[in-house]
Amino acid sequence: MSEVVLTAGLTCITKYQQPYDHATYSTDVKPLELPSKLLELPSKLLELPSKLLELKASGIAGSVGAAIGTWSDTSGKSNHASSSGSVSNSHASPVLVEHTDSQGSVHKVARFGCSDCASASPTWGTLTSLQTTSQVFSTQSDGLEAWAVLRNPDTGDASDDTAASRFVFDFGDTTNRGYGLKCSAGKVEGYTPIASGGKYDGGVTTVTRSLTIVRMRVVFGSGGVMRLEQNGQLVQSASINLAGLTASQIDTSQEFLIGSQSKSYNRNSRFFKGEMAELTLYDGLLSDDAAAQQLAQLAALYGISIPDSNRGASDYAYVLLGARYGYGNSGNFKVAAIGDYHSVFASTSSSSTAYLNRGTYWYHYPGTGSGGSMGFAPNAAVSLSPADTASPEDNTRMSWHLDQSSGGYRAGSTDVSALYKVVLYCNGE
Repeated sequence: MSEVVLTAGLTCITKYQQPYDHATYSTDVKPLELPSKLLELPSKLLELPSKLLELKASGIAGSVGAAIGTWSDTSGKSNHASSSGSVSNSHASPVLVEHTDSQGSVHKVARFGCSDCASASPTWGTLTSLQTTSQVFSTQSDGLEAWAVLRNPDTGDASDDTAASRFVFDFGDTTNRGYGLKCSAGKVEGYTPIASGGKYDGGVTTVTRSLTIVRMRVVFGSGGVMRLEQNGQLVQSASINLAGLTASQIDTSQEFLIGSQSKSYNRNSRFFKGEMAELTLYDGLLSDDAAAQQLAQLAALYGISIPDSNRGASDYAYVLLGARYGYGNSGNFKVAAIGDYHSVFASTSSSSTAYLNRGTYWYHYPGTGSGGSMGFAPNAAVSLSPADTASPEDNTRMSWHLDQSSGGYRAGSTDVSALYKVVLYCNGE
């Protein structure tokens, strides 16, 4: 692989370069990964945003099998979750139990949603909740993230596996003036206040009875996004325009509850059925590298298998995709864009929406049939069938067929003669 220094100050290596009509496969452009380094953490851990709430079941006081009276907040905010709050005191309490992970390690977890939760075979269907000492608001303008380590056992009711009402946490008036995260064995959903530019969205996942890492990333402002992930894989990403998660956007007459819906309407059927090992809310956004580090840490701790492409093992920070005249490093690009390494290769699930990173909208779409596409656009509106056929602002769109026998498809206009597809991996400022 050859090296080229771009005028932007990036030093890049050429990972892939082929004529435009050449078929492109995921294995051709797949990020460089070093299997021996997949779980290595940096010697100096990356800085994380401050925490609004941090609950770890490993620190719950009391014996295994006992009802949880207080789950201590270790964020430094002393925002403890209690079964004796003004709302939670009318519900049954979750119970501290143990779970053995796939590596044989035993972890304390808080079990919610059952009447005899200490039993090896509990009876599911009872509302249990905890209430935080104070309501949880964002305090800055970047965004908020929630990370949870969860497990959804077999309740004996198949409908629970894809139920849309299993609140991990909730605050405010669902869904106009509140925010929350919901998880079942085969579905992850989240919402932000719709009345203030937020959205309610989510997606189905592979049903699992193992511990999983669920992430909800909420980016504030114009061009914002609510992104939901499970074990580092994208579940759903929705465009939002939300100024924050403060008293201006949230119904403050409601309380912040763990394990159930906040407002009383239908709360008796809208609660979490499962086990919770951790729940952390960050007052800000994790960088891609910090998120990869966090994912690797949690996966190692809880024996969770993470797909290789989600571990953040690359030595490169950025990726350039482009269409260049001629082979080699000297030809001019007809169209090109640079994005963060993780964002360019993050799988997207929508055929009509691309996602913003560094001023460009990206997609890496596997499609629903034999092949998909990857590329970028000047705005979020794309039409992937499977490559992007949208016409507005043609000259700043690029789209490649992916994992198909045919090549192409476009570089600006659809005239791609004499052009080469190029993928560069880059580092620098």
